[in-house]
Amino acid sequence: MWHNQMWDGHWMMGWGFFPMLIFWGLMLFLFFYIIKTVFRSGSRSLDNNSDGDNSLSILKERLARGEIDEAEFNTLYEKLRHVD
Repeated sequence: MWHNQMWDGHWMMGWGFFPMLIFWGLMLFLFFYIIKTVFRSGSRSLDNNSDGDNSLSILKERLARGEIDEAEFNTLYEKLRHVD
């Protein structure tokens, strides 16, 4: 009796199936959007901390290539330390 009303009644006439698909599609979209947002915000905080590390690595590369001498390296290194 319930089975006949569910499949033959107003639940599955025309639009009954599509709102359910839209609802679950929206739920999946929100789930993945939230997961992506959480992981992206976590990587942003890591990127903010790595800015100083990136500057230091560039400074070390410049010293290794001979673009700057050790005295200039130490001066710039101290400036970088005080910026953080």
